[in-house]
Amino acid sequence: LRPYLENLILPHQKIILQTFFEQTVNSSVDVRVPVYMCVASHVFDIRTKLISMSQVNWMVKNVMSQHSSYVDQIIRDVQVFSMRLDQVGEKVPITNDVHQALWSSVSKFVIHTLVEGFSNVTKCSDSGRGLMQLDYTQLISKMEKISGIKPAPFQEYVEKYVKAYYLPKPSLGEFITEHKEYSSKHLTALVHCACDSKKEKHELLALIDGRENNTAVKYISVKIP
Repeated sequence: LRPYLENLILPHQKIILQTFFEQTVNSSVDVRVPVYMCVASHVFDIRTKLISMSQVNWMVKNVMSQHSSYVDQIIRDVQVFSMRLDQVGEKVPITNDVHQALWSSVSKFVIHTLVEGFSNVTKCSDSGRGLMQLDYTQLISKMEKISGIKPAPFQEYVEKYVKAYYLPKPSLGEFITEHKEYSSKHLTALVHCACDSKKEKHELLALIDGRENNTAVKYISVKIP
């Protein structure tokens, strides 16, 4: 049948089809990220996890030795994803590139959930900040063991955010200016929890507003010819 079909295709049509095929295959790699992020978004219920994080007492007085329960909830969902991935792998070959891309998407989704949950915290003690650090290190460690990928992708995103709680005002101001990857909501929550001085808090919040205004001006300047 194949030789018969090939005889029906003219030479110039073969070139067109070959070019189309090559371009489609190359572009399929770029499609992986949005497609696999959709898969990652169904790994666990983000709303439930954020609610669990909001129920943690971040005003603890003593340094905790046990991580929060929401960490175990996320890990259970990650384990379920791993088992389902193994089941699919028994029927459909999963290349190493696809395996890496899938786990990278899951890791990114988990990491962003952590930052979002931490940014919802309105009051946090020094020990509470230590608990945040304990939670994300435990979660990343277990996720690396399950996925077999070390270091876990995007872990610096949550690590830098939590460490920013400990920065003095000048360094925190530099952090706000330099790290465009965090939203104004994330940075505002950071300032409210990290600063006790009303004056320093006001100055840092003004810095966040200024950053937003500059972004808006740049957007408008691009839109208007």
